[in-house]
Amino acid sequence: MRTGYDENDPTRPPFMLPRLEGSALGVVGQLSSLNDEGFLSLWKGHTAKWLYDMSHLLLQPSIEGLFNDILGLSDEQIPLIHLDHPGASLATLVASHTVTGLFLSPLELVRTRYMILTLVAQTSNPFHKKYRGVFHCLRTSIAEEGLSAIYLGRNLIPTLLFHSITPFFKYSTDLIIVRLLGISFDDAPFRYSLCELALHTLELLITLPLETIRRRLQCQVVARIPGDLELSTVVERSPIPYAGIGNCAWRIVFEEGGSTSSAPPSWWSTWGFKGLYKGFRMRLVASIGLTSLQQIAEVMELEDSR
Repeated sequence: MRTGYDENDPTRPPFMLPRLEGSALGVVGQLSSLNDEGFLSLWKGHTAKWLYDMSHLLLQPSIEGLFNDILGLSDEQIPLIHLDHPGASLATLVASHTVTGLFLSPLELVRTRYMILTLVAQTSNPFHKKYRGVFHCLRTSIAEEGLSAIYLGRNLIPTLLFHSITPFFKYSTDLIIVRLLGISFDDAPFRYSLCELALHTLELLITLPLETIRRRLQCQVVARIPGDLELSTVVERSPIPYAGIGNCAWRIVFEEGGSTSSAPPSWWSTWGFKGLYKGFRMRLVASIGLTSLQQIAEVMELEDSR
């Protein structure tokens, strides 16, 4: 059954949005018009995002080089498609991204708790604001929960899965299309682009629920030493903490579903199942547009070379 605040519930805090069931653009509009938030609040957490991206850019190649040295692989930046045996190089790429993502996961936790464009995020209301900034959020989280809980807590498994699956699809797409399916862009550019789009869609179907679950688990403050303030979010959270990745997915589907009958809700007809794929249509449209532009650019380049 549904839980949480109703849109007309008088007990709902004024800084909290009602249940978000519209599109991503509709949510942006609601946030922009909400008191204490406004349009500029959409950029909350940009410092944590910048720190994460810059740190990832510096650390990942170094860790990949270390793995290549251990396995005796060439460290030259040769595309995997041109290697005779790309399996080991693909493994070091995926492993380096996974280790880097795990090492930097506290910054992702801070970004989720502090920024606005996630499933749950801190309110901008000064009377209910728990974290004053990125580093204050990091210090407070470590002080309340402990560094081991941040790295090895309920968010560990979804973090490892997300940072393994994402680079695997990123670096293996060409290998799957050319070597497994036997489709070359030079010979069949349209079929190649369709296969590329299909793999991007498959990646979204796998990683978007993981991303949703990660955000919800990251905003669960399981404090051993509770602070003065609780984390007040601009969107509602479940009053009962999630026990893990499976429990979170199960409860999103069955607690947030729209079926009121006694029969189990249908996977494809309930709002709860769609809750795992918030933003799917927008990302799919962006993927289709990007694939189309890439195909046009590559076809034009191929014609010019002839």
